[in-house]
Amino acid sequence: MVISLGNAFKGFHRQLLDTDVDALAVRRGHPAGSKPKKRDGFLAARHVAVIIRGQNEDLIDTWLRTKGIERRIALVVPGHIEALHVTARTDLVAFVPRRLIAALSKQLSLSTVAPPLDPGIDEQYMFYPTRAQMDPRLDLAAQAGAGDGARAG
Repeated sequence: MVISLGNAFKGFHRQLLDTDVDALAVRRGHPAGSKPKKRDGFLAARHVAVIIRGQNEDLIDTWLRTKGIERRIALVVPGHIEALHVTARTDLVAFVPRRLIAALSKQLSLSTVAPPLDPGIDEQYMFYPTRAQMDPRLDLAAQAGAGDGARAG
């Protein structure tokens, strides 16, 4: 699933940190087992949605809606780690990066289930401000050619 960010963060540089694919996390011993890998099982499952700060919905749901699919959301959490902790203690499933499930699967007794639809590549970015965002005076001084004679205000 690739979602274009366009100019969503004007004034910030974007740096790719990681690429991964999303999968479903289920607790070991989950009564549905690997059923969520089939479309009917996926739709029947109760899901944990991850809605990060500044977003209105889980980006997975934005993508699923383009396919005409709506998940049964039982709980909303602010991050993937929280989603995995909830999944480890309930019968809910979480759609999160596969590498994260693998990293915590032993400690949390989680299993990875391939989703019925291929979400594609998940790209994680770091955003950091341009010099002008950090201190607008820096950018103005550079534009004015001030250097040797510039005084701090």
